Amino acid sequence: MSEIEEKIDECIAEIKPYRMYSSEVNNAIKSLETLKEQLKNITKENIDEVIRSVEEGYRGSLAYASYIPKTVENLKFIKEYLEKKKAEEY
Repeated sequence: MSEIEEKIDECIAEIKPYRMYSSEVNNAIKSLETLKEQLKNITKENIDEVIRSVEEGYRGSLAYASYIPKTVENLKFIKEYLEKKKAEEY
């Protein structure tokens, strides 16, 4: 498992306990699972879409940073990783 996949799993584990409080949490978990799948097939055609998706999740997580600090940190890391990958490879 890659470092990025581990970070996504950490995010899922951190937010899972909040499922009973908001349907947004279930949507976030689905988005994170989708992200794991997208990362297996990153291309120059879809990398911008993936970055936008991560950025949207990151911005949304900021409001809950005191509850899910690891998720906020991991999403920022993933976003920066993808931007660096895009600059280097595409």
